[in-house]
Amino acid sequence: AVVSTQSTGGHIKPHIDSIKFCGSLVSGVSLLSEAVMRFRLDEKGYADVILPRRSLYVMKREIRYTYTHEILPNIAEVNGMPVYRSRRVTIMKRSNENCHCEEFL
Repeated sequence: AVVSTQSTGGHIKPHIDSIKFCGSLVSGVSLLSEAVMRFRLDEKGYADVILPRRSLYVMKREIRYTYTHEILPNIAEVNGMPVYRSRRVTIMKRSNENCHCEEFL
């Protein structure tokens, strides 16, 4: 597992985690503050998901390989409601191709 931290104003740019280094499953536990994760298939549309503090998220299959994901800056809006983020700590777990973790979910 990897522990990462973001300051209040920090964000994570859109990306797809490397299959070579991360495997078929990427999961995280979002601590300290809620955050907004944005999934984007192309430039025309996106879906924002609120990650409540102390929540677990898992990305696999299509969402893992096809959509970029990013963490928005400290003030974001989802469905017209503001989401205020403070310092964020995440515990990330990534499988490797030999693990076959997705069989247990």
